[in-house]
Amino acid sequence: MSHKVKVDNGKYEFVMVDGWDLKVLRHGEPWIAQIEGSKAIHSLMAELDAARVVLKTVRDFITDRKQVGDSSYPVNTFEDALKIHDGLVYDHELPSPWARP
Repeated sequence: MSHKVKVDNGKYEFVMVDGWDLKVLRHGEPWIAQIEGSKAIHSLMAELDAARVVLKTVRDFITDRKQVGDSSYPVNTFEDALKIHDGLVYDHELPSPWARP
């Protein structure tokens, strides 16, 4: 089973094949031939996708509530959290397909 995660708005793609063979692509081309500690990098890939699932949920929640005019939730808290996130990394990639319910 493959696990792929794109970062830096798709500039880099980490691909784990069959749970042991890690490849890194830069703009779709092979970038690094050998990577030490590939299981550690795979763990980071999973953490990144987990964060993206939460971020997507919050963004969808804000959008849905604004569309129906519901002001019964702390929109500023959510929006402020997203602004802080976006100030640290401009990552609007969706969670990888394997991480979606």
